[in-house]
Amino acid sequence: MKPTIKYMVCVNDYRNGSFLGQCEAIHIYSSGEGLLLELEDIYPSIRFYQQAPDRIRLSRRVFPIRRYNTWVGNWCWDSVDVDIKTANAIWAYLLTMKQKITAESGIEDFYEAWEAGEPMNFLHYL
Repeated sequence: MKPTIKYMVCVNDYRNGSFLGQCEAIHIYSSGEGLLLELEDIYPSIRFYQQAPDRIRLSRRVFPIRRYNTWVGNWCWDSVDVDIKTANAIWAYLLTMKQKITAESGIEDFYEAWEAGEPMNFLHYL
């Protein structure tokens, strides 16, 4: 199986599960470590949608994906599976919007890297 990082994205209306097209929170998971980091209170929210079966749009950037799942955990959350290179690219792009995103919790390496605005190599966390 190819190494995969999962980005859980809060993009659905909490009242009825309808897709909103705006991301209000992001949780990052790996198969080896589980939860890596919770990014919450994204304000203003970031535009997000599945542009095609193999890619998503996050704000102004498009990223390739391996898989998209809807209503993961509960109806507020969808998830995106990406390869290591894309996971690193999404991390770097999210850092450019760091002033509107709060890191709530996560493993120490990720939390500290986020707070310091440092790049991350997800390969070490599979």
